[in-house]
Amino acid sequence: MINKSDLSLIANEEINAIHLEEVEILNALITLVNEGKDRDAITDTFQAFIGHMQAHFTYEEGLMKEAGYGMFTIHQAEHYKVLNEARYNLMDWSSSKDIERLQEYFSEDLVAWYDQHVDAMDKPMADFLHKGTN
Repeated sequence: MINKSDLSLIANEEINAIHLEEVEILNALITLVNEGKDRDAITDTFQAFIGHMQAHFTYEEGLMKEAGYGMFTIHQAEHYKVLNEARYNLMDWSSSKDIERLQEYFSEDLVAWYDQHVDAMDKPMADFLHKGTN
């Protein structure tokens, strides 16, 4: 789980709002996975989470491209990587219904990636975008 009050804020209020929405979906998904009872709700929420990530990443990439952000390709590659991993894990879940594997993915991979990505990728991007608007 990600404590919303621990989430790093960046110099872009729209992206902060997107991050907070996404964390709400992710935390709801982790709760469902940890309860392990409603497999259809897990699938539906996982699909919603991936859809939110896709829209989030598309929005960020549009801002970076428009601003001529030099780290665009690296940042975009990170988005592709995590989105493809999420899609793979959804496919794996859909075919195996292995709750332990899904718990491991969220607790060991995705939650750690999220914090790291905001600090290492989104903060510098938002600082660059913020300087460009001043």
